[in-house]
Amino acid sequence: MHSHPLYGRVRVECLCCHLNQSFQFMSKYDVVVCSGCQSHHGDTANQSTKRDAQHLQMWQSELGLVREQHTQRLVALEHKLGERDIKIEALNGHVSDLEGALKAGLDSRPVEAIAVWFENSKITEAIQSKERTQRFADRLFGYIWQLDELHHSDDGAALCSCGGRADKCEELALLEPIRNALYKWEREQRDRLMARKQHGLPKMHPDVIKFERNHRWSA
Repeated sequence: MHSHPLYGRVRVECLCCHLNQSFQFMSKYDVVVCSGCQSHHGDTANQSTKRDAQHLQMWQSELGLVREQHTQRLVALEHKLGERDIKIEALNGHVSDLEGALKAGLDSRPVEAIAVWFENSKITEAIQSKERTQRFADRLFGYIWQLDELHHSDDGAALCSCGGRADKCEELALLEPIRNALYKWEREQRDRLMARKQHGLPKMHPDVIKFERNHRWSA
């Protein structure tokens, strides 16, 4: 007996291959075994042998799909990071121009007029937009950092940290073009952490864990 919804299509874990599969249950007593596993579901020696072979094929197919999706996400992330750099550079220039105009006008404008102009000017909008863009970039770099923790290798090392060959690891190759940018971001965020400023490092980052532990003990 299962507790899944009846009649509609749902994706749940198959109790045989343990992959998320599509089901349409008509009864609470339906067996939670996907269509791909029904032909080998049983206890005979022949079914057991057939089950292992078919499961391996299913898992290899699922792994290939996950790798393809993973590759697409990395490409999209790299594209977004490039757009982010261009946008931040443009915003920095815009903010600098407006701040210069503000500074140049301080001596000639009444204080009240300057305050009103500042609140309603594009400086505030540009700064806010820049901050939103930076927060988004921090989230992206945080995800990439987690991938780099799983897939990295020392110079000349034969193996990737995932255990596979470094020259065969697709994730390692995909991360290589953006690794310098990632480490630069990580150094900058580490400096912000140590200065007790808002940062974008993930909570599981070792420096965050160490900092919070030391800060808690010293409190």
